[in-house]
Amino acid sequence: MKFTPVTPPAALQDCVRFFYILESDAPGEFGTVADGSPGILLQRQADAAFIDHRKGRLPAATLYGQTIKPRQMRTEGSFSVIGAYLHPHALPSIFGFDAHELTDDCLDLNAYNAGALPGPAQRLAGAASSQAQIQALAAYLSAMRSLRKREPDPAMLVAADRLIASRGRIDLGDLRRALQISERSLERRFKRVVGVSPRLFARICRFQSAVHSLQQTPTSRLTDVAFDQDYSDQSHFIRAFREFAGCTPREFRRQPAGLEGIALRG
Repeated sequence: MKFTPVTPPAALQDCVRFFYILESDAPGEFGTVADGSPGILLQRQADAAFIDHRKGRLPAATLYGQTIKPRQMRTEGSFSVIGAYLHPHALPSIFGFDAHELTDDCLDLNAYNAGALPGPAQRLAGAASSQAQIQALAAYLSAMRSLRKREPDPAMLVAADRLIASRGRIDLGDLRRALQISERSLERRFKRVVGVSPRLFARICRFQSAVHSLQQTPTSRLTDVAFDQDYSDQSHFIRAFREFAGCTPREFRRQPAGLEGIALRG
């Protein structure tokens, strides 16, 4: 299985963390975990498909929202995917709808804006190389952004950035006071922009920080990782992993590292 990240053009870097190419000559299994970001999966082969254990066969062009529950997917045969890993606040800015509408869900991107402008499948059809296909996806996202013309909520961008930078440890009361908004307003606006509550997003940020630590220091003791990430004890650490990854930290560590929120197997 080969994973190749690609830097997005400068005009999209405030919404797209990176594009990527994911390829395999054999079937694969994917365990998705909560990672704090939405994204896009585009199948490059007409006969290939991702099979979600809850939703069944996913569309050839899939836009997914915040993932807060672990889920299992598999592929049929070999596959080749072009994808985009988006920033947490990207859905309203690019697609024009509130992010919470797609939390733990997905939609068919080719059907979403049918008639408004050429969809991803049409744009990718005329692009032969991987790089040309990524450029076509970038052009599609830029066109969607211009079409929707929805300005971001600056305060919520700051809130998301501070939660990420603090690895979910910033006090939400301090954050509200810094932004000069009420608890209710922060909750409502954050869910609209990011898709989950600030408290849940903070927990996901801490979990992702623990994931990064496990991947970067594979020989470290799990108790040390739990302490470094401010989990109250080992049981708390294990519960967080079961909630967001569907497995224990020890089980997660045995899996091959994948793209951000996806553990790759098989």
